Amino acid sequence: MKLDLHTFVQRKLDWDDIIPPDLRNIWESNFDIMQEVNEIKFNRAVVPEDAISLDISTIDTGDASKVLACVAIYARFKRKDGSNSCQLVFSRLKLVPDGMSQPRAELYAAVINAHTGEVIRKSFGERHKHAIKLTDSQIVFHWINNQDKPLKQWVRNRIIEIRRLTSPDDWKYVQSKDMIADLGTRKGVKLKDVNSESNWINGYNWMKLDELEFPTMCLEQIKLSNEEMQSI
Repeated sequence: MKLDLHTFVQRKLDWDDIIPPDLRNIWESNFDIMQEVNEIKFNRAVVPEDAISLDISTIDTGDASKVLACVAIYARFKRKDGSNSCQLVFSRLKLVPDGMSQPRAELYAAVINAHTGEVIRKSFGERHKHAIKLTDSQIVFHWINNQDKPLKQWVRNRIIEIRRLTSPDDWKYVQSKDMIADLGTRKGVKLKDVNSESNWINGYNWMKLDELEFPTMCLEQIKLSNEEMQSI
């Protein structure tokens, strides 16, 4: 719907203008979805009944297409059986500025991830013990961990902002198939994809494992192509 509203802005339509005929079907569908949202339910309590303590860790995910950036943050509690709970606690979606390259859009998402994670950390206070930050962009992952190579000013300023709020050690790389925030970066998502039983609310199965079992990669495990290295 953000993209559909953005189309109105691009066409310089005002609030009182009639919806153009070529967009009418799109907005009839959007209005139907607005009504159906009333049927969506989710569990507001993130602490499971069998939690061994109120100590919280979070998985902070961020992803971007060339038009949308999405951040989704999941709270985890250690359970009495040794497993971990996982539930969405906060998400946000922003339009990517027009004309931004894919690597820069992914960096834009990483900045939003850093800021949103800081809000969550402060909200949970002393109960928040640890956050793991995830990106599925190898280029952004190298930018965040870069220590020697000079960066272009636009990139450098945003890396400084990310490092102001997080440590490079907090960040890990995951493949796109394991990036839950990808769900919010494209059209075509249905209400069933975000209901109380969905991966969007409960995370992927691996997000309930111990961190050593996560399908994440460290810097030494990632090799960039020559073209990708030129963009760093």
